[in-house]
Amino acid sequence: MAGCAVSNVGLKDVIKNIMEMDVPELVFLRSFTQHPSSVLIMRRYNELVASNPDLQDIVTAFAVYPALKWAQKAEDIDAVMARVCSGDANAQRLINVQKALSDVTGYEPKLMLNNRKRYFEASRKLTWRLEHLVEQIRDFPGEGEIYANILGIMLGDTTADVSKYMTNQYAKAAMELAYDCAGKEIDGLVDDVLTGIVQSDDEMSLIYHNIDILLREYNRILWHTQNSDDRAMRLLACESEEEMLKITEHDEKYRQAYLIVEYIKLINGAIEMVKTFPVNGQEYYDIIRTVIELKPKRISDEAAAERVGMSTYSFSVKKRRALSVLSTILWGCDGDTFVRFLTDKA
Repeated sequence: MAGCAVSNVGLKDVIKNIMEMDVPELVFLRSFTQHPSSVLIMRRYNELVASNPDLQDIVTAFAVYPALKWAQKAEDIDAVMARVCSGDANAQRLINVQKALSDVTGYEPKLMLNNRKRYFEASRKLTWRLEHLVEQIRDFPGEGEIYANILGIMLGDTTADVSKYMTNQYAKAAMELAYDCAGKEIDGLVDDVLTGIVQSDDEMSLIYHNIDILLREYNRILWHTQNSDDRAMRLLACESEEEMLKITEHDEKYRQAYLIVEYIKLINGAIEMVKTFPVNGQEYYDIIRTVIELKPKRISDEAAAERVGMSTYSFSVKKRRALSVLSTILWGCDGDTFVRFLTDKA
């Protein structure tokens, strides 16, 4: 019997070790918040996760909130285009073209991005719950106001009037109270955003498009709008109903043209949005624009890096991050990207 007992203990140890290998401890190396106390908060995050693994999901939720909130601006791509492209003649023309096509044809197809819709719905539920939780805690007797302000900093509030000393002193207690109030609920919401939309690697391969190929096609479409003899493509260069009607009044290819407009508009809006990413947005935007401009010329990363004033290694790392940011807006099905931003050593 003693031998069996030892054997069972050994098996339990093996299982425990395997589980620990499969689920490595989360370590935050950077932050999406711009508050002066952000480094202190990042340290408290790591201490909380190390001391109590049950807190990992709620800590992750607070850590990625600024990026999730930012990405939600891309949910309605029409509104994105109206906001960010009011001064961009080419982008505005695309909006006008789409409206004119709709007026002429009465046909209004939409991109079939069901996973994108589900992802944004899950993301909104999570961010709303975090915001509501902070306001709940504000009424907590005694330190409630302090706790709420510290949690607000975690959500990206750069104006919260809390000293570094107070932040350092109360961040742990604030997060533990947040978990006591809504931890289990937030665990489920985090699962929906990070892993609940895409169920398998096969499904991910179908949805998570190769961004390099997408940008290559984007360049080709833009070129064809000006150079193709195809009437459906030439519709994209029109600026009014009259011009469209001169090309065709009955050609069924207008439906193809309309979908191409939707495609270009989605990419344009996403690229413009990258500028406002919580961390290094303008830099990522410049990298993407450089990639788009140089890709048809097959310029190497070394030459592209020199053009934007970076080392080749730095350009390679930031290019990967920039394209990941762009893909989260376009396809809306990989919230894990934001976790990798905060934890990757590169």
